[in-house]
Amino acid sequence: MNIDELWLKMQKEFNKQNENINKLDKKVGNIESKVTAIEDKVTNVEDKVGNIESKVNTIDNKVDVISNSNIAQILYELTRINTEMNEKLNNFMEVNQVEHKKFEYEISKLGLEIKYPSE
Repeated sequence: MNIDELWLKMQKEFNKQNENINKLDKKVGNIESKVTAIEDKVTNVEDKVGNIESKVNTIDNKVDVISNSNIAQILYELTRINTEMNEKLNNFMEVNQVEHKKFEYEISKLGLEIKYPSE
């Protein structure tokens, strides 16, 4: 093998390596475009997640407002019912006191009739 043959063999090998490098460059270019497409999709998904988070926060705030409103209504009704029950209890106690006084009067009257019978 002389130098010319070695030179040709080396050139063929370099050409072959050069072709392989060109193929790799094409593949890398394809991979880069696919990665870019994936990055775009990820960005799109992130945007959608951000929108969903803001909607969830809005719903959460509305639920809090509704809950607070319901709690206020429940407390109002409890207060109203409590006041109503207190009024009824006071009325019952007044009626009960009047009836007790009537019974005391009747008992005293019977006691007097027994002690001093009228003939």
